[in-house]
Amino acid sequence: MGWFFPTNKDPSKPVSHGTLYSFIWWQRDRCVVPHATNRDLRCSFKMLADEAGVPKEIRDRLQSHALQDVSSKQYDRWNYMAGKRAGMAKWDEFVRATLGKKRLKAAA
Repeated sequence: MGWFFPTNKDPSKPVSHGTLYSFIWWQRDRCVVPHATNRDLRCSFKMLADEAGVPKEIRDRLQSHALQDVSSKQYDRWNYMAGKRAGMAKWDEFVRATLGKKRLKAAA
């Protein structure tokens, strides 16, 4: 299946978050995508990930919202990796299905 945003030199790797961030802002400034703040994007992810079936705890973890105590930040970094990966797999499936529906509507 591959990445939604692969690097142009190695399609087996995703672009960095900084590259994606810069691209989105550049497209926004060119009026290709609507004006949105980072907060808008985080809120949209939170709502759509819920619709996709990603549990709240995992949504919070993916956005680094849960457990802000020192031990969680410093020592428990990998305890939730399996849950994060499962959450991102659900998110991936949801986004691909949503994009597929839009392509079918556009073709009709």
